[in-house]
Amino acid sequence: MSSVAIMLVSDTIILPQPKQRLSYSWVQPQFGSAMLSFSLKLKRLKPVLKNLNSQCFSNISGRVMEARSNMELLQAQCLLNLGDDSIHDLEKDAIRTYMELSVAEESFIKQKSIARVNWLALGDNNTKFFHH
Repeated sequence: MSSVAIMLVSDTIILPQPKQRLSYSWVQPQFGSAMLSFSLKLKRLKPVLKNLNSQCFSNISGRVMEARSNMELLQAQCLLNLGDDSIHDLEKDAIRTYMELSVAEESFIKQKSIARVNWLALGDNNTKFFHH
């Protein structure tokens, strides 16, 4: 299974999704001017990205808590069964999963707080744009 790296403002998140989901939507031939072709490709890509977002990042905090409890359970089992290598392998996978989800959650919270700070800094200035 290949991974797709998505570059965000200052972070890179590795998604456990096949690269084909994104590239298939992008490489489909599109005829017309360069700008028309580009805009239609973006429209085709939007539902794929929305689906990817809902699958990978929905309820990220709950998934982090679940991964942490799974990791702690496996660590307790490792202490009870010191000689069992299969449990140690499961523990390594659980730690990796927990760390990946923690990085994704941290990035999500960071982006959310930056947006809040920008909103507070810019404000609505009581302009017509914000009050239709």
